[in-house]
Amino acid sequence: MKKLFTLLLVAALLSGCANPLKKSIKEILTAQELVKVEKKNPGFGNMYQFIQTVKDSLLKDTLSGKIWSEITYQRVNDFLLYVNDTSVFKSVNDSLKGVWEKQYGQYSQKADSILAYWAKYKEESDVSQYVKIELTEIDKEYYPYSNKLNTISLGIRVVPLKGAIDYLRFSYKIIPRSALSKAQSTYDIYNSPLYEASWCTLSSRFYGAVENYWEVNYTNKKVLEGRNMQTFNSDFIIYFDVSELRKDGRRISKGSSQIPASVLSYWEVGVDEAQMAAGMNAIIKEILGVDYISEEMFRSEAIRGMYESKDKELYSLLTAGGYTFK
Repeated sequence: MKKLFTLLLVAALLSGCANPLKKSIKEILTAQELVKVEKKNPGFGNMYQFIQTVKDSLLKDTLSGKIWSEITYQRVNDFLLYVNDTSVFKSVNDSLKGVWEKQYGQYSQKADSILAYWAKYKEESDVSQYVKIELTEIDKEYYPYSNKLNTISLGIRVVPLKGAIDYLRFSYKIIPRSALSKAQSTYDIYNSPLYEASWCTLSSRFYGAVENYWEVNYTNKKVLEGRNMQTFNSDFIIYFDVSELRKDGRRISKGSSQIPASVLSYWEVGVDEAQMAAGMNAIIKEILGVDYISEEMFRSEAIRGMYESKDKELYSLLTAGGYTFK
C-alpha cells in the first residue's frame, strides 16, 4: 500500500512539473497551463487562441490532421520567438531594401516620370476645357392616331467654352448606375464593350450653345421607353466622350486615347495602397516591359520564405488557417 502511495505521489509531482509546451496542439491546455506558459512567453496566448479557433476545420482533412498531431506547442512557441525576433529581421529588412533598390529601384523612379509625363499630356490635350455637353431632354414621338411609341430622341446641349468650334464629333453611352458602383474603375466601365456607343456630329461652325436631337438606337430605346428624365437620372448616367474637335484650324483629339491603359487605370484607383502598387506594376510591365515588384511585396515574399524555411509544416498550417503575419 505504501509503495502504491509513493508511486501515485511521484506521478502527481511529475504531472505538476510537466512542460505544457510538449503537448500536441491537438490537445487543449488547462487554464493553469496557459497562464504558466504565457507568463514566460508573452504573446503565446493569442497564437493559442488562434489555433483553437481554426484547428477543428483543418483536422477534417486526414493529412492535415496527422501533421497537426506531430506539432507541439513548443514548436509553435519557437516559431513565434523566431518570427518576432526584431534583432534578426531588422538586419534582414535593411539587406532586402538594398537588394530591391539594386534590382527594381530605377523602375520605380521611371514609373513616376511616366505618370508625370502623361498627366501633363492629358491636361494639355483635354478637350473638356473647350466644350461642355449635357443631356437636356428625352423626346418621345408616337404614331399618329395611336399610343404606340415610334421613336425616341435625346436632346443634347453643346456649349463652347473657349470660343467658336468648327467641328465636333462625340459619342455617348448609357450606363446603369449599378454597374458603376461594382466596377473596379470608371475607365474600365466606360470602355467596356458591354455598352454600345452612339455617335453624334456637329459639322458646322458654332459660336454659342446649340441643342440638337439625335434618335437613339434600339438598345437605348428599350432602356428609355418607360422612363422620363427624373427616373432615367436615378437609374442611369449618360457618358459623353469627345473623339475629335476642330478649332481655329487646329484638330484637337481626345488626349486619353493616346494614354496607356495602365496609366489610366492607375489614376482611377484613388488612395488604396494595394491597388496603387498593382497599378504601378502594370505600368512598368506595359511600358517598360519589366516584371516589376514593389519594395513591400519583395520584402514580404522574402520574409515569408524565411518563415517557411524555419518550419514548413507549421507555416503551411497557419497560412491555411488564415493567420496573418506582420
